[in-house]
Amino acid sequence: MREYITADAVANAIRMKRSGSYSDFLVVEGFNDYLVYTRIVDHEACRIEIAHDRARVIGAIAILNADGVLGVLGIIDADFDRITGQSPGVPNVLQTDLHDVECMMLDSPAFDRILEEYGAGDRISTFSGRETPLIARQLAGNTVPLGCLRLISLRDGLNLRFEGLSFQAFVDRRRLSINVASMVRDVVNKSQQHGLDQSTLQQKVEAEMSMNHDCWQVSCGHDIVEVLSIAIRRVFSGKSSGDASAERLEQSLRLAYEAEYLRDTQLVSDIGKWEASHPGVKVLLNA
Repeated sequence: MREYITADAVANAIRMKRSGSYSDFLVVEGFNDYLVYTRIVDHEACRIEIAHDRARVIGAIAILNADGVLGVLGIIDADFDRITGQSPGVPNVLQTDLHDVECMMLDSPAFDRILEEYGAGDRISTFSGRETPLIARQLAGNTVPLGCLRLISLRDGLNLRFEGLSFQAFVDRRRLSINVASMVRDVVNKSQQHGLDQSTLQQKVEAEMSMNHDCWQVSCGHDIVEVLSIAIRRVFSGKSSGDASAERLEQSLRLAYEAEYLRDTQLVSDIGKWEASHPGVKVLLNA
């Protein structure tokens, strides 16, 4: 049903709900975003509306802007915008500090708590000898090849499919690094794009990797969590796949990601500035 929801439908839903007890709205991409942002929103003044994808958030806000509707703010994942130099181009839309909200959770003390819960300290120190925030960045760096392939697919209109990938097929279980050739083969086969020259595509990925993009801007949080799942099961603790599945780890990250971590971000600072420039509008819950 979500595929039939349009930006117009989201905008109309907000218009109808504004006639009730709420006048201010925060529009987010999905339910997982709702679960994160709900912790900092003043629910007596502001209602969160789920648009069900990035484009619908931007589209709905653009429609409401054109109609002169005030007090509606959208939050979207930055995705590759900071790498490509693009922006939503629509007022009243803000972006995450990093590639997506999952990256923001991974680059926070919530990640430390995940390793404390799922990992074994001696195995973690043996793996890198580093503090856990640097481990999070290392995992983000390890997934840069897949992020680059996602970027190339988007930029070149390849329409590659990344859902349901078997990360074990291309992630080294000891070093947690990605084999680029295996990754390209797996994604191309999954996408049924057999006409693509895999060697050429691999060269494009390696060329994009040589640009040394910030790993937190190019790597997708979901991909990092998939590698983290392998790390916990194969390197950090040996827990079963059920105990440390990517889905369960993302849920644990959300539970560990406290409001104070989110408040210490540029995004929340930007929300505060947006509120200040819109007198009478209330989104953030007072700390």
